[in-house]
Amino acid sequence: MNTALTEMFDDVRQATHEAKLIAWDGCHKIYLLMDETEANYMRSHGGYECVVDTPTEMFVKLMAWWDNSCALRFISSVETVGGESVFTQLVPQGAEDGDPFDDEPSDDENVENFYGSDA
Repeated sequence: MNTALTEMFDDVRQATHEAKLIAWDGCHKIYLLMDETEANYMRSHGGYECVVDTPTEMFVKLMAWWDNSCALRFISSVETVGGESVFTQLVPQGAEDGDPFDDEPSDDENVENFYGSDA
């Protein structure tokens, strides 16, 4: 994990101390709900796995969700300010070093693999 990503996850760890609930859509959307208004909305919204636990256990769960999410994954906190939902990116999409599809061969490598190195 690169330094910037480590720092972002430190912010996530800190946010779990104030979070009322964490939620995951089972694919790539991971949220920390920071007040009861947002937590209640997420509970009633459906389609999300919701967890309330200690800050340590929530962070462990967030990391497991991160590891099991697709390449579009992100972590945001949500809080109510002036009656509106305000989203804060804690770990934005594409936060990892390089392209999330780096393990896929490039077009040149695909051509070489198909035709051989003489292509």
